[in-house]
Amino acid sequence: MTIASHKTKRREYVRAMPTTWWLQRPSYLRFMLRELGSGVLAAYALLLLRMLQLAGDPPAFTQLMLALTRPVSIVLHVVALAFALLNSFTTFQLAPRALKLHRGEEQIPDHLVSGAHYLAWVVISVGLLALVLVRR
Repeated sequence: MTIASHKTKRREYVRAMPTTWWLQRPSYLRFMLRELGSGVLAAYALLLLRMLQLAGDPPAFTQLMLALTRPVSIVLHVVALAFALLNSFTTFQLAPRALKLHRGEEQIPDHLVSGAHYLAWVVISVGLLALVLVRR
């Protein structure tokens, strides 16, 4: 009897996983919220694209703008903002792990890398806010 002809039955081990596994640790919950937020932000991006599409049709655009002032729409905007903030904060926290910067032989500390991201975010946000307010 050769080794090649000897077959054993192997069963793959499947570990039981509860459906609420993501509630067991805060890091798992943050991961799941971030993933859920990606879907919400994708849907919000589609809404913005629809707004651009309707910009050439003033009556339809006005109707869409009136629909966006309803309380349900405002709640959806707040939820999208919350997910955008969560996504931004977690991305900036992970930036030093993905972006290892060096100055000569010395590595730039992680808090400076993430701090630069936060600073750029604030500067760009203030600049955009100023641009919007000046146009009024």
